[in-house]
Amino acid sequence: MKGARTRSKWLINISKQDINSMVRIDSYRKIIEDALSKLDSKDQTVFASIEIQGKNIAEVAQLLGLSQEETFQTLQKAKNRLQIIIDETFQPNMLFPYHDEYCNPMTKKIMNLINNL
Repeated sequence: MKGARTRSKWLINISKQDINSMVRIDSYRKIIEDALSKLDSKDQTVFASIEIQGKNIAEVAQLLGLSQEETFQTLQKAKNRLQIIIDETFQPNMLFPYHDEYCNPMTKKIMNLINNL
């Protein structure tokens, strides 16, 4: 029960911005997972081992029985392929939020300055 109270207190203190950030991070994670699923298994393994699990190229090369050069090239190929998959699937405005609450007041001030010239 004590853990539930701690969790509830944490939820009460979390801001809308924090919630939006967590949702956005979860959305990005899903986008990357979907894109990763479209790579072949070798590319998936190399990318996940290095970029997600934090292993270095030498470790991954040894684990997979590849040369370090081949591992590096596979990583680069996987990154390029992921970029293409994501670019083909999503428009930039779908991935990056537009903060109009910050931009609109600034735009209004600038337009007022221009109109008053």
